[in-house]
Amino acid sequence: MRNANNPSTPVPYMKIYNGNGTLECEHTGLTKREMFAIKIMAAYRSQNETMEVKSEEVAKWAIEDADALLKRLGK
Repeated sequence: MRNANNPSTPVPYMKIYNGNGTLECEHTGLTKREMFAIKIMAAYRSQNETMEVKSEEVAKWAIEDADALLKRLGK
């Protein structure tokens, strides 16, 4: 998962550190892992079979699936 913590939809901004003239580009927003997990969890919750399952369990499944997807995409 080389890029799991990269932004899913980067919004770059520039920032100057310590007044030394060094510019560094940073990003804001959700990571790819977070974005995938949100979409996967929404898909699980749209199914009648998972409506009674505790949120913590569905979140666990979504994160596991997001990690598997990122691992596969990293190959």
